[in-house]
Amino acid sequence: PLSDLFIFGATFNHYHTGLLDVFGNGFNMDIGFLGSLDRLEVSLLFRNIFPFLDVSYGYAEENLPFQMVLGLKKSISDFSFFDESEVSRHSQSDKQLCAVGASFSPDFLGDKLSLSVARSSFHVLGNVGSSVTMGVNTKLSVLGLHYAFEKSQDHITKFNHYFSLSINFKQRSI
Repeated sequence: PLSDLFIFGATFNHYHTGLLDVFGNGFNMDIGFLGSLDRLEVSLLFRNIFPFLDVSYGYAEENLPFQMVLGLKKSISDFSFFDESEVSRHSQSDKQLCAVGASFSPDFLGDKLSLSVARSSFHVLGNVGSSVTMGVNTKLSVLGLHYAFEKSQDHITKFNHYFSLSINFKQRSI
């Protein structure tokens, strides 16, 4: 953290995607900032900061567009409500994307468990589709386990399951 109210983070991303017998690989990087005051958080994310890096499919390449995302989160008791808006434009469409959602973290469990639900929009073939996602997060010491299920309007990937693992070497709550 840069201070008690302001945090900076960066991620190095490896993309591996496949559908039937077509597979793609690529790399990029994201950077983000988080500011908090009382129970309000504001975040700004810059995704794919190296627009010249592509996902390669062997016979073709796909550009990963630079994106800028603004997020707001307000916590009230055991609930958090959030809104996210992509403020940059996607290369396939000039339609703005957004997401809204809520999460529940019972106070008596501390930060050990949270449940969340969200509705979001996405670009598909020049149009905007939507999805609903439900997730659960749990923390065990420095280890975080995360699962989400997504039901999407996309006819190819109607149902998605996401699993992730995080390690936090420095425990800090905002």
